[in-house]
Amino acid sequence: MTFTDIFKRALLFICILSGMIVHAQYNIQGDITDSQNNRIGNAVILLLNAHDSTLVQTFITDEQGRYLIVTDDIKNKIIKVNALGFSEVLQPIEDITSGKQTLNFTLKPEAGKLSEVVVTGTKKTFERKIDRIVFNVSKDITTNGENALEVVKKSPGVIVRQSDNTISLAGKGSVSVMINDRLLQLSGEDLIAYLQAIPADNIDRIEVITAPPAKYDASGNSGLINIVLKRQNKNGIQGNIRAGYEQASYGKGIAGGDINYRIDRLNVYANANYTNGANHNNERLATPYPEQIFKVHDDYKKIMKPLQYTVGADYNLNKKSVIGFQWNNTIVNRKDISNSGIEVYHLPAMMLDSTMLTKGGNSTRNSNNLLNLNYTFNIDTSGKKISFDANSLWFDGNRSNDFETTNYYDAFKTPTGIYSHNKTTGKQTIQIKTIQTDIELPYQWVSLSIGGKLSFINNQSNNAFGYIDDNGYHEDPDISNGFDYKEKVQALYMSAQRTINKWSFQAGLRGEFTQTKGYSRNLNQTNINQYFNLFPTAFVQYQLNDDNIWNINYSKRINRPGYRSLDPYRSYATPYHYSEGNPFLQPSFNHNFELNYTFKSNYSLSAFYQYEKNHFSDVWMIDETNNITSSFTENFADAISYGLNGMASINPFSFWDAQIQAGLQIQELQSKIYTATEQSYKNTSYYIGLNNAFKLNKAKTLLAELNVYYLSKYREDFLEIKPLGNVDAGLKALLFDKNLSISLNASDILVSQKARGVHIVTGQVIDNYFDTRNLRLTLQYRFGNNRIKSKRERNLGIEEEKQRM
Repeated sequence: MTFTDIFKRALLFICILSGMIVHAQYNIQGDITDSQNNRIGNAVILLLNAHDSTLVQTFITDEQGRYLIVTDDIKNKIIKVNALGFSEVLQPIEDITSGKQTLNFTLKPEAGKLSEVVVTGTKKTFERKIDRIVFNVSKDITTNGENALEVVKKSPGVIVRQSDNTISLAGKGSVSVMINDRLLQLSGEDLIAYLQAIPADNIDRIEVITAPPAKYDASGNSGLINIVLKRQNKNGIQGNIRAGYEQASYGKGIAGGDINYRIDRLNVYANANYTNGANHNNERLATPYPEQIFKVHDDYKKIMKPLQYTVGADYNLNKKSVIGFQWNNTIVNRKDISNSGIEVYHLPAMMLDSTMLTKGGNSTRNSNNLLNLNYTFNIDTSGKKISFDANSLWFDGNRSNDFETTNYYDAFKTPTGIYSHNKTTGKQTIQIKTIQTDIELPYQWVSLSIGGKLSFINNQSNNAFGYIDDNGYHEDPDISNGFDYKEKVQALYMSAQRTINKWSFQAGLRGEFTQTKGYSRNLNQTNINQYFNLFPTAFVQYQLNDDNIWNINYSKRINRPGYRSLDPYRSYATPYHYSEGNPFLQPSFNHNFELNYTFKSNYSLSAFYQYEKNHFSDVWMIDETNNITSSFTENFADAISYGLNGMASINPFSFWDAQIQAGLQIQELQSKIYTATEQSYKNTSYYIGLNNAFKLNKAKTLLAELNVYYLSKYREDFLEIKPLGNVDAGLKALLFDKNLSISLNASDILVSQKARGVHIVTGQVIDNYFDTRNLRLTLQYRFGNNRIKSKRERNLGIEEEKQRM
């Protein structure tokens, strides 16, 4: 019996099991009314044990006073009904044989009862759950008028580096970002721009998930950040419009808006974000060869016009089921105008030998479409539900780089007559289809979650390299290449969670069977691979009391290569530098351990340990004969990382909120690729950050911020980066009942987000600055009924596949 047959039988077993779960239960339904036959909504229905009145389950009636009890056992049970202003009613369940029965209740007013009760309490800014840390954004008044990126910066253990457009978790590297449990299909500067367009007023909380449970795809080492938007519940229209202007070396305009319309069972929504502007990037690279040093200075203007929009609708078929669709399109339109100068110095005298000037125009245009169909069936009011997602993604990408290189005897004055004009073009199409089902089964003794996912990926890329002369364009068949890649993944998972007194336990197991096939048309070479892996997760939480919480967790995860990393095509930036993918690339596997202590939800200290087997990345090589530098994607190392992270949230004064974060990390890497030089290292780094928020008036409508962080010298594989820091400041005013916010923000005031470093093997030196110092003015206006229920949360089930594009 093949694994595929076993997998199909497992899927069939889950379907049968879910069917048994749905049907092997007792259903009790009915209406709650008063003596005038008026229906009573939001009444509390309690299912109790008859012998000791202990609670079994809790249910709530809908607005029409209807309730539904779904339970496994009704023997020796009592139903208790409570509602504000009415006397409680107790009713034993006498018929214990019928699978379905109806029990109606009529409540009588009770004299002396309050007609309305207002419950007040303080939600903690930070909460430690068994598998995540929750930052309750709506609790923090200083986030009014901010955007999602600014709020993410304040989240525990999160580091945002706009110098290279990365969001990372301390000690774990780059992290994936979700909105309402749905992964954003953006990365780099596109992700940063998208988060800047989301108003903080729309955010309820941010969940930092350092070890994702079995429900989530096993791919990705660094965990997840889940941004949960507010959900409201009344008919009407709601939305916001926003506009901003950012000035760095060049100007940049930002505009966007959201709209949500709900009427009874139908909810329709849409949003759009558009940016038009440019950045000025400056990159320096010095490469030593045996007899010469090449000093490259890239100076280019990056013109960006990204557009992202989403439309969707949800329709409640009845009180148990909802169906919906969502279509998302992201258009990336970018053009780089570059001047790359290369100065060649002769060794050992460091005399200028010659120079080269490369002028280039690099353009990228991508269209990324995703269509999602979703159906959710709520089995009962206790939270049991089944959801199905079907997704279709189609990606169409085009890129080109046209560059001319002229050689000079001196400092760009006297041409040598050596001239080259090259052009590279690339076209990539990706089709991804996924089907996913998730079943949530919360019982009194345990909460279960089971599900499965099928994904089908087809990636095709055609890349050409050639030269241009007086006779036109000539393609070089030795470098040009077409690459086809197909991948199938079948996954099953199951997890269980239970709380016993002060202890909470959660364990899960995910199995993924992967088959891949890559074909290089230029090399006429086919690479086939298949592998099956199990990914266990385990979480334990001990809550001594409200002030002291201990957590420990373990997870195993996988890093799959991106589609372009598998493509063997050589992409040239200049005639002396190219990058190349590797069709033989294998995934890496990670084992993660964490121990955390939380005190009063305001102080946290965690220890982590991470082991990565078969780590892959770009490896830099130097051709000393032809003076060419190349990067080649390779599985080249095993890596270990461990350390400590701490966080404290304090209020020195009533007008001053502060958050301090600090961390210490030790990296160990055992390399397999470099044989003539250093193959392994052990490196220690640390970081410290301080976020300050100030309320400048009693109404809390005039706010200020000052945020700083410092990151010591650290290493990314064999690239040693010098220390870097950041200072941001902001001032904002909230007007017209806080519906209008005006913000003025200054980023990287000291120009300290520079990427400077040295490759410890090749000796190459980098000094890059990506135009991070800027001044931004933003206006945002919120309109409509602010209590509308927003688009429902959904996990599309296609996130891991798209993240690798």
